[in-house]
Amino acid sequence: MRPIDIILVVIACLLAILIGFLYLMGNPSPSEPALIKRIRRHKSGLGRFLSFLAHGLFHPRLLCSGASRVEKRMPLPGDELVAKPQWKATLAKTIDAPVEYVWPWLVQLGGGRADWYLPPPLSAFAELPAEPANEVWEILPQFQQLEVGDRLSNCRPQPTAECGDWEVKSIEDQQHIVLYAVCQGMEGDDIDRSRKKLKRMRFISSWVFVLQPLGENRSRLLARVRATGGPALAVGLMKLLFGHGGSVAQKGMLEGITDRAEIHYLSREL
Repeated sequence: MRPIDIILVVIACLLAILIGFLYLMGNPSPSEPALIKRIRRHKSGLGRFLSFLAHGLFHPRLLCSGASRVEKRMPLPGDELVAKPQWKATLAKTIDAPVEYVWPWLVQLGGGRADWYLPPPLSAFAELPAEPANEVWEILPQFQQLEVGDRLSNCRPQPTAECGDWEVKSIEDQQHIVLYAVCQGMEGDDIDRSRKKLKRMRFISSWVFVLQPLGENRSRLLARVRATGGPALAVGLMKLLFGHGGSVAQKGMLEGITDRAEIHYLSREL
């Protein structure tokens, strides 16, 4: 066998291994290898976002933002929280329901509340076996109150005094919700305003949901993330995993909100 043939065989084998690894990461199952589960469950969140990205590679619709060029450039509330982002993404979805039928689903977002409406298998990536909240298809009155300063858990059942993941920075009824997070990458997500200097891998992010009316019976939902972090060598990893992987999860979440709001609106007179 010629050397070039050996090289081609090796490349083909490596590609097959890579594709197989990404498929397992993006399509969790009870029988998957323990190594895959350990990678996905790593406290840094890197494995979870790699799973999101891998799932998107096999489901290209989740890689499309749905936002127009104008929507990507227009200023939104919360942009000032991360003035010079190293990564930013705007996603959008048109919903066949008025804003008052969409807003309740946004207000009850968060772990320990109605969760994030991620469809299977994206919902499995959070690894919360005792938290079937992604199956919530009804408005929960106990979670219809949200105020500035409240904390929403990203991947735990409940936020704690030391660890809250996302902090509500601004909220306007039936208009927008602005969230903010500081994450020490190798220690898990947290918001600690007493920190003087973030160490090791760290990310600072804003996340806004903006709801706009489109006539009487339709609405437009925009979601935007702006993030920065360090050290410098980690920026590329942040853009690939936390950026594109997070966008896949957000697109799945927007689809989940759309399905719930439209069903709720269509069933209003039934």
